[in-house]
Amino acid sequence: MDFDTSKPSSGSFTQSHRMKPYLWILLSIPFIFNIYFINSEISEKHSTLLKSINPSNKDFNSEYLLIFGTWILLFFLLLTTHLKWSISREHLEYSFFPFIRKKQIPTSTITQLEIIKIKPLVDFGGWGIRYSKKYGRAYTTSGKYVLHIEYGENKKLNLTVTNPEIAIKKINSINN
Repeated sequence: MDFDTSKPSSGSFTQSHRMKPYLWILLSIPFIFNIYFINSEISEKHSTLLKSINPSNKDFNSEYLLIFGTWILLFFLLLTTHLKWSISREHLEYSFFPFIRKKQIPTSTITQLEIIKIKPLVDFGGWGIRYSKKYGRAYTTSGKYVLHIEYGENKKLNLTVTNPEIAIKKINSINN
């Protein structure tokens, strides 16, 4: 589920996001090249991939096991990455699983709250946990819009918004 807008209670608004499928494709391209080069190196040794990653085999190479482990970890992180944020009159709550559990910002400390259009690659250098000198910290999964929050003493936070029109209406109704 890429976008989930719900109203758990009458005075709050929640959005939930996962990484988009095209990011899987982008990650698959270097994975395929990696497998190709590893396979060509293994075939020069007249061995097979399974023999090279099997620790009980004489052709075992720990580098290959490390590379495959890293790729499995990357795919797992991408699969489980989930941004969820909720705003109510009392606080803004967000989590970016598996990296950040629930965090809260009291609405009394929020000085600016707006939805802005961004270019993820230009403004933040991509998706995920990012930082920009102009916009501050960002937790992005996809899309071209973020909820830009300024709070406390010069702290900035940006959270992905996939349907800005609905978010603006809901946030305005909470504030009224």
